[in-house]
Amino acid sequence: MSASPDVPRQGDAGILTVLHVQALEPRRRLLHRQLAEILLTQEAAAGTVATHYAASDRPWLALEPALTAAQQAGHLTAYDEALAWCQQAMDIAEAHPQAVPAGFRTRLHLQWRTLWYYRGDLERTLAADRAALAAARREGDPASELEALWHLAHDETQVAAGGPSGLQAEALALAHDLGQSLGCGAHLGALVRLQSGHFALEDAVSLARLPCTPIPLAISTNPSTGSVRSMWG
Repeated sequence: MSASPDVPRQGDAGILTVLHVQALEPRRRLLHRQLAEILLTQEAAAGTVATHYAASDRPWLALEPALTAAQQAGHLTAYDEALAWCQQAMDIAEAHPQAVPAGFRTRLHLQWRTLWYYRGDLERTLAADRAALAAARREGDPASELEALWHLAHDETQVAAGGPSGLQAEALALAHDLGQSLGCGAHLGALVRLQSGHFALEDAVSLARLPCTPIPLAISTNPSTGSVRSMWG
């Protein structure tokens, strides 16, 4: 016997529920965006704003709040939470590449770099450094490129003796080029090597703190070239 058309068949209730939810989905996403906008005016926590924007009809608006939430969590040493915010921002950026603000990827990778650095994971720190440098070069931002180069030069000295493989010279050249593009000239104001091999700057002794006892100095001459070489005792 066939069922009457007026009697709901098995599964109709589930189908109606799905259709009802789908019909309400645009409205739900709109409400999330409107709530996020209200929270912004009330200076709510960046993570709360990012959560509502991510669930809205314009999830790319969550990018900046998510990055801010990562920075705030990092300041509180809540590194796992901060890394999760970075990952969410990256996922949104990958899903909506046309909506990513200029320079955002560089800032995101540099934030990742900071988190991994303080977690003590130098391998991931260097990977984030290189990703930030590549992003800055793709975006054509000399200032961000210089910042990424500085971090990469600093971090490489933590894992390899002998300096940052020419990155210091590249940073100097980039600072000069930046000044040329601005039409005012520029130079690198400071570049400090914090460590070389096992020797750290914090363990160094300034000239003012050296003992006043004279240090014996021997002079020798290279027979083949006639040059004089000083040898400290």
